[in-house]
Amino acid sequence: MDSEAQSFWLVWRQGSVDARYKHETRRSALIEAKRLAGHNPNEKFFVLQATDAVINAPITHYKLADEIPF
Repeated sequence: MDSEAQSFWLVWRQGSVDARYKHETRRSALIEAKRLAGHNPNEKFFVLQATDAVINAPITHYKLADEIPF
């Protein structure tokens, strides 16, 4: 795992399976949640923070070329 990985925030609408944009700040995600809520009456939007990441995959090196072609 990238040792420099940082937390990020997502905006998720209750009942939706989509949360696509990774916000770098809580403020950015909160602004987006408020914007979306303004366009979607009676819908609830959550600001979610990524706190942990887990990966179970060995690193595999694939050699794609013998030399750089320029």
